[in-house]
Amino acid sequence: MEAVYARMRTLTLARTGSSTSMILAGPNGTFHKTFGRLAMVWTPARGATLAHWVPRGTTPTLLPAFRDVPPGTGFEGEIEWMRAMRISEGWSDNTYRPVQPVQRNAMAAFLYRAAGSPAFTAPTRASFTDVPVGAPFFREIEWMKAAGITTGYRDNTFRPYDPINRDAMAAFLYRASGSPAFTPPTRARFSDVPVGTAFRTEIEWLASTGTTTGYADGTYRPLSPVNRDAMAAFLYRRAG
Repeated sequence: MEAVYARMRTLTLARTGSSTSMILAGPNGTFHKTFGRLAMVWTPARGATLAHWVPRGTTPTLLPAFRDVPPGTGFEGEIEWMRAMRISEGWSDNTYRPVQPVQRNAMAAFLYRAAGSPAFTAPTRASFTDVPVGAPFFREIEWMKAAGITTGYRDNTFRPYDPINRDAMAAFLYRASGSPAFTPPTRARFSDVPVGTAFRTEIEWLASTGTTTGYADGTYRPLSPVNRDAMAAFLYRRAG
């Protein structure tokens, strides 16, 4: 089958099966591939020349979305999905830094973009003492507060540069999903998240949706920071 040339502003790859079925060629010889059951959307820069569909079974040269996420990297597909969905564009040196912890301000940006970058006018007066007007991701952090996803800390700080721990991440995802009705099981799923643990309901909910399975030893490690590769996986699973 011959590739079909298409010249347009945006291409969307929709689900055609349970695994990769098409590859999208972008400018400068780069490619983005479909991944799993979710569509990938790629919008070219103004003036870019798009693109062609490559049927399944062909083997074009695939370049990673980020230079530090080569083929075979853990959560490679989920990270590429983050890039394709414009949830993360990484750093200016085209790295993603997958094993670096997610900072709380970046988490705000991820959630805002994953929600579709909804229309929101940030207040002229900052809600948190450590996130002044003009701070990185000020708008996204204020959106999180307005949406009820975060209340910050009791001292009225957000602590934007602190890494986000796995328990708080569960709480953010739960609230970003609308705080659905959920009754946690009476028997704890994870050995280190017993009844009465902070954010236990949210952690149990996260597990019930298949967003997390915890670790092989039966732990969740709620106070451990979330790395950027794992965050990509959590957001991908939540989207599905």
